[in-house]
Amino acid sequence: MDFHRAPVRRVWRETPRLTGVVLEVAPEIAQAHETPGQVISTQLADGGSAYFALANAPGEARALEQLVDVGGAPVVLQEGAEWQI
Repeated sequence: MDFHRAPVRRVWRETPRLTGVVLEVAPEIAQAHETPGQVISTQLADGGSAYFALANAPGEARALEQLVDVGGAPVVLQEGAEWQI
């Protein structure tokens, strides 16, 4: 599977358990978001992967938004971090 660079552009606390994250992505990645609730695969530092459902509507240019369970997958939840999706 090919992964693509996705810088974290925004992070906020949505609920006590969920954190919102916006990733900036290349246009071809944003265009691949076609279905509400579509899932992306994220490569983790340990070589494993985690899956996240997209929270924004398809067609929102160059941004993918998701809600991450703070007790879930070990991903970096800070602005400026970089995910591989």
